[in-house]
Amino acid sequence: MLLKLKPSVNGQPDRVTIKGRLLSLNEYINAERTNRYKAAQIKRDVEERVTIALVDATEAGTLHSHTDPCELWITWIEPNHKRDLDNISFATKFIQDAMVRSGVFPDDNTNFIRLLHHTVAFDPNNPRIEITIKERKRKCL
Repeated sequence: MLLKLKPSVNGQPDRVTIKGRLLSLNEYINAERTNRYKAAQIKRDVEERVTIALVDATEAGTLHSHTDPCELWITWIEPNHKRDLDNISFATKFIQDAMVRSGVFPDDNTNFIRLLHHTVAFDPNNPRIEITIKERKRKCL
């Protein structure tokens, strides 16, 4: 679903919030081992959840299209301490793919996404993923 995004202006960071948690690497591997088609369906379902958050952010005016190199700062707000950061951050793949499909970035290669920064925080009553997109002030070689 290609969104009607305005280009980024003034270098202000964009913000997107995804409600709840996304699946972990372990959950995805278990699904893939169960049935190869199940993993593909899970990927579509997760990307659809991300796209809903992207639509909400677009409507709120907190998300724009980006053609300059950017940094993604992702805060994974978990309800408890049960999951490892490497398992949690696996869902970055689905987030980036949904952003490309929605037109936030032309591609998710290193021409457009130069830095991924992951942080974990905890809120038992409101798990979510908070994403900040910052355009880089200077281009790297």
